Amino acid sequence: MKSLDFQSAAAAEAVPGLLLLVRDQELPWYTRKQAALTLGRIGEHAESAVPVFRSLLANDDRSEPASTAAWAAKAIALMGPIAAKATPELATVLHDKSRTHVDRLSCVEALARIGGASDHAVAALLKLIETDIGHTHEAHELQAAAVDGLALVGPQASPAVPMLIRLTSDDSGPLRKKSAVALGAIGPPSGIAAASLAELVIFDDLQEVREAAAASLATIGDAGTLALRKLLSDLDPSVRRLAAISLGTVLRTNDENTEALHLALKDEDTSVRLRAAESLWNTTKYAEEILPVVLETLTSEDRQLRIGAYRLLVSLGPAAKSAIPDLQRLAEDERPYVQQVANKALMEIDN
Repeated sequence: MKSLDFQSAAAAEAVPGLLLLVRDQELPWYTRKQAALTLGRIGEHAESAVPVFRSLLANDDRSEPASTAAWAAKAIALMGPIAAKATPELATVLHDKSRTHVDRLSCVEALARIGGASDHAVAALLKLIETDIGHTHEAHELQAAAVDGLALVGPQASPAVPMLIRLTSDDSGPLRKKSAVALGAIGPPSGIAAASLAELVIFDDLQEVREAAAASLATIGDAGTLALRKLLSDLDPSVRRLAAISLGTVLRTNDENTEALHLALKDEDTSVRLRAAESLWNTTKYAEEILPVVLETLTSEDRQLRIGAYRLLVSLGPAAKSAIPDLQRLAEDERPYVQQVANKALMEIDN
């Protein structure tokens, strides 16, 4: 089965035999599991396996090393939207507290992979998150997995936006981060979350949460980019830096974003100026306006800032050649670390 081309005619022809293996309860569990996963990878040509997998989800036999329901759910996850009809059985296992943790986690993944192909898949994930399922490690893991699942669903998980906004205030840092990521993955339907995400960027104690929130603001449409532009004038330079970085990832930038980044080139903080320069290059590909900032940052006492400026300069390609006279001057600077980075940049640009 390992050498089978899952999209080939041979794969389609193998489906009946694989189904026989999955159904045969006398076979070792690992043989049945492998056959099921192969059917999942075959996908559309193996749609006839979905009813079999649905029936296997009811199996709560815990005598075997690998849960039958778990590998059936995994096979469904591999099929994705094709297996949408399995949503009711997946939801039943997911919400059954008597089922094993592995079974329920496997159903989370399968529901997420089905996504918008079933009206009830997102609803099942939402119900799990909103239900008080306890405060054990396993309960938190299930809820976190469900939030990850909503991120995987993307825009079709828009009904979850209000709940995800509430989770941005959760006591759990990892859950706040996952919620911010999910809001960003949902995209423009998360526009109403802009204020909550901006609050995370400003106030959250965890850097990874702040970074995730800033990144998501760039993907939720005009409300998000407006919030990022406002954050560029925050008193905290770390907030301004995150805003500058995220504005460089906006897929469809506009004149307002470009103007805001131009102003950020004059920020009092060197790191903000450099990140604004990077974002302007990413979004406009005009090197002339950012070269002064890049060259200035090459002289910074902060090694990481010098490295960042060097990498940005090299990434400009042929557009960096106009900086050669300034680099030659910096190569004669009295500071050894400035000489070093200037000479290295000259070698890269010349090549």
